[in-house]
Amino acid sequence: MFLIAFRKAGIACRSRIRKLLHEISRIAEQALDRARKVKEEGTHAVQSAIERLNRLEQDVSALVVIAFAQFRHVTRKATRLSDSEAKGPEPMPSASAQRDPSSEYLSCIGA
Repeated sequence: MFLIAFRKAGIACRSRIRKLLHEISRIAEQALDRARKVKEEGTHAVQSAIERLNRLEQDVSALVVIAFAQFRHVTRKATRLSDSEAKGPEPMPSASAQRDPSSEYLSCIGA
């Protein structure tokens, strides 16, 4: 009788262990699925951030080019003004001799 009770307890114990192992396996699969999703979402978030930073870098580069062109224009104008003050009034240039400011900007950006 003791042997029968011992066998029944062993069978019940093995059955309970199988159920627990099955539950552990199911929980591990769910955790793995969640980890994959988090990784994919994280990768997407990082890609989005990189794209935003690239766009901002392009915008800043364009602003630097424009600011540099304006700075060159202002410094040239200031130099001409200080030169003209030292020399006296300068005659007006003809319409054909006047430079187009947009061409100066385009040459500055390498276009």
